[in-house]
Amino acid sequence: MLGDHQETWELMVDGYDDEKNRMYDEYAGKSCHQCRQKTIGHRTKCCKCTSVQGQLCGDCLFTRYGENVLEANANPFWVCPVCRDICNCNRCRRVKGWEPTGDLYKKTSYLGYKSVAHYLIYTRGPHGKQEDRDNETAGSPTDKEGEQLDEKDGDNMDED
Repeated sequence: MLGDHQETWELMVDGYDDEKNRMYDEYAGKSCHQCRQKTIGHRTKCCKCTSVQGQLCGDCLFTRYGENVLEANANPFWVCPVCRDICNCNRCRRVKGWEPTGDLYKKTSYLGYKSVAHYLIYTRGPHGKQEDRDNETAGSPTDKEGEQLDEKDGDNMDED
């Protein structure tokens, strides 16, 4: 379900000018499903939907899903986040009745997650909703940050 990458994608290079401004082009540019920007640069191609919903720019694919656009395009069987039912764009989340995530990349990167999708699934369950995680861990012991402890961790608490 979650993607991965061999090579790290360099942010703010593909589709940007020398001053790190995005290069918009209403004719030659292609829309990104995630950020909805019509810019120049690489876009993914989904083998299932073959539509605009399967097009993501390199920066969005890397920060939101932890994948490299060049590697995705080299894989003829690559399936987009929408078809994998893990899309975390504002529009897809609203259609499902969920709140948009906002800009979580800095937080997820700081916390050590590969992407926003990895963070959402590991902390909020397979559908990215906190309620899923709450139902899954109800009654389980947690540490001070709210992370679930396994039985071994729960038994080894400090006894002052």
